[in-house]
Amino acid sequence: MFDYAFSNFANEIMLKSGENLDVRLAVSGGKSKNIALGAERDVARFVARDDSAKYEIKFDLPSSVKAPVKKGDKVGEAYLLKDGVVIDRMGVVANEDVARLNLFDAIGEIAKNWSTSK
Repeated sequence: MFDYAFSNFANEIMLKSGENLDVRLAVSGGKSKNIALGAERDVARFVARDDSAKYEIKFDLPSSVKAPVKKGDKVGEAYLLKDGVVIDRMGVVANEDVARLNLFDAIGEIAKNWSTSK
């Protein structure tokens, strides 16, 4: 029975907690313009090896977040779909910290943008 299960089924990891996703999120008012994102937890699927279903991951993220952002802050959600039907939902978290711009940083940004716009 175990031989049958191991030869005909597999556990496939779709997203691994802590690893950066292929998407980044814009940050307003921060020292960095965008942040790396990761899955809140591992996302796996247990499937038959001959499974022909189409699996995909869709992200529900805001256009930007306001600084400060701490590593691990939940910023959105991701959905695992099987043939267009949601079969799992998980949080999307920031994988890095972004501090808020202070007055001196803001003045520096203005000066940099002003000098490059000429």
